[in-house]
Amino acid sequence: GSLGLLTVPVLAERFEEVYCLGRRDRDDPAVELAIEAGATYVDSRETPVEAVPEAYAPMDLVFEATGHAPHAVKSVSALAPNGVAALLGVPEPHTAEVDLADFHREMVLGNRATVGSVNAGYTHFERAVEWLDAMPASVRSPFAEHVYPIEEFEAALDSDVIKAAVELHP
Repeated sequence: GSLGLLTVPVLAERFEEVYCLGRRDRDDPAVELAIEAGATYVDSRETPVEAVPEAYAPMDLVFEATGHAPHAVKSVSALAPNGVAALLGVPEPHTAEVDLADFHREMVLGNRATVGSVNAGYTHFERAVEWLDAMPASVRSPFAEHVYPIEEFEAALDSDVIKAAVELHP
């Protein structure tokens, strides 16, 4: 999604390797954007979250932005010792069986941390706009090229683009 795609270039500036997990085909524009922004794309239909450490490497940071509740638990198994899972997607109701002792053991013995957040103040949005302005146009443009007037809001809802916006006041 948009939050994950916007995070890739930020992480690519700070980490040697960045992986973007998704459930999209490789010819999807979002996958192409993630790769262009510096990520190695991993199709989670082929390599699920918990298999990432063996297939690639244990992760120092997992940024979970889908809101798919099982990923919150599975992200811990993808972490390296001292790793952090940041949970930012808000989940729908979901019930599942989880081995809590195993989860707890992984957290404690691996010195892993999980943090959740949805907060962002006005200054954060200002910094985000500045950061977006500094990004290469090839990375920035897919997030701003599909702006619809309020009279065409239904077209925005039906569009099959990375991000569609509705302009309330021109």
